[in-house]
Amino acid sequence: SMLLAGDGTVAFHPRDISNDRPFKPFVFIQAGDPQMGFGPSLDHDREMFIKLGKRAKELNAAFVLVCGDLVHKGNKADWEAFDAALATFDLPTPLVPGNHDLADMQTLTRYRSKYGPDHYCFTYNNCSFIGLNTMKALVLSVKVLSQFDAQKLAAFRIESLMSHSVATAG
Repeated sequence: SMLLAGDGTVAFHPRDISNDRPFKPFVFIQAGDPQMGFGPSLDHDREMFIKLGKRAKELNAAFVLVCGDLVHKGNKADWEAFDAALATFDLPTPLVPGNHDLADMQTLTRYRSKYGPDHYCFTYNNCSFIGLNTMKALVLSVKVLSQFDAQKLAAFRIESLMSHSVATAG
C-alpha cells in the first residue's frame, strides 16, 4: 500500500495497515492529544498511555490512531516517555503529529525519519483513512486527498485524522 509523504512523494509507511478486504465492521480507537509531559508526571502520562494500548487490545481493536499532540514540550524526556509507552502497544498505531510535536523543519525531519510520513492515507476493510499534519501547508493535505480515487471518496466513509481542524473558506 502506498502513502503520500509530507513532501509530496509517494512512500511506503512503516506503520501501514492497509488491506483490500471488503467492508466488515471493526473496532478502532482514535486517541487524541496524549501530550506526554503535560500531566502530573511523565510516569503518570506514560502509564495512562500504556493502559490505553492494553484497553484497545482488550476491545480487539484493529488499530489505535494516535493524533497529536504526542508530547507536551518536545524535549528528550517527553519523547522517550512517549516512545516507551508506544513500544508496549501490541497492535498497529498510525500517528499524526500536532503543533507541540513539530516546532520547525528539523523536528519535522526527525519525526518523518522516526515515525514515517506526516501526511498519509490508508484503506482498512474498505474504509478510507487520511492522516493530515495540519501544521504544514494545506496544499500538501490537498495532495493527499488527490491520491484517493474519486469513486472511493464518494462510495466510502472517510475518517480524517488530524490534530487541528482545517478551516475552509466558502
